[in-house]
Amino acid sequence: MSASRPAVSAIIVSYNRADDLRLAIQALIDTEYKPLQIVVVDNASKDNAAEVAGSFPQVTLIKSQENVGFAQGCNIGLHASNGSYVALINNDAVVAKDWFDTLVNFLEQHPKAAAAGGKIYDWNEKNPLGSRTNEYHAYTELSFKTGTVHVERNTPDQLREVPTLGGACVMIRRAAIEEVGEPFLEPLFFTYYEETDFFVRARRKGWQLFYTAEPAAWHRVRASGTPYGYLFHMERNRMLFAYRNFPAHALTLAWLEAGFRALKSVGEQVFLGKAVLKPRADAWKWLLTHRSVLRDHRNRYAP
Repeated sequence: MSASRPAVSAIIVSYNRADDLRLAIQALIDTEYKPLQIVVVDNASKDNAAEVAGSFPQVTLIKSQENVGFAQGCNIGLHASNGSYVALINNDAVVAKDWFDTLVNFLEQHPKAAAAGGKIYDWNEKNPLGSRTNEYHAYTELSFKTGTVHVERNTPDQLREVPTLGGACVMIRRAAIEEVGEPFLEPLFFTYYEETDFFVRARRKGWQLFYTAEPAAWHRVRASGTPYGYLFHMERNRMLFAYRNFPAHALTLAWLEAGFRALKSVGEQVFLGKAVLKPRADAWKWLLTHRSVLRDHRNRYAP
């Protein structure tokens, strides 16, 4: 492969899941794309994920002394990267061999595209790694009424301009990152909604986002239940995202929708036994005690 191809920097933010990380890194190497820089930012993993990353001579490993979150981890990786394109790859995602070639070719031919992504197949005990018969995530819809994102699944193979893309495996043009400005991903999100926020800011600058159907990647899906961190960050970040991006009337609707979810959480916990009330209540507490932070983000970023 010609070394004159555009350089790509693949950034993986790692937190535990050492075995998956090994597969993710090896898949990047197996693409044989050149020039390719692989940057792994380890968020103080409690297993041997950092050692796994360091065992690959092709990897630039950055060890954080604490878990700074996915968003800030990507920012750290970005500052250590040099590619014309930046690929965000989850530590439990495996890309097909043609993933870089296909997306770089597309972005080279579409200069107003900030980012592009393809199919992301489910991968778990029922959906084998590498199988193209698995169900898959396609592109992502976004509601400016509620702040929710909805992943379209198993759509026909068709090129589409889309409102946002998932961050598990996505290729982003560095020029778009530079135009949107610092920070690349807002650290306050920590995890969830950070890439959606960036893509909305990019679109406000006139950039486009595309779902290309191919190429493929596989993302490990786990039965997560209702973990505290997921529910807390999703509830809090949905409103943080709204403050940063919604017009006034939509922000009001988002608060009403949040109130409905709070009432629904009471019912889910009382009648279904789901442990959903505390994380969502803690998210509301954070929102109410950080109103000045929300106002500041609104003043700086809202259209």
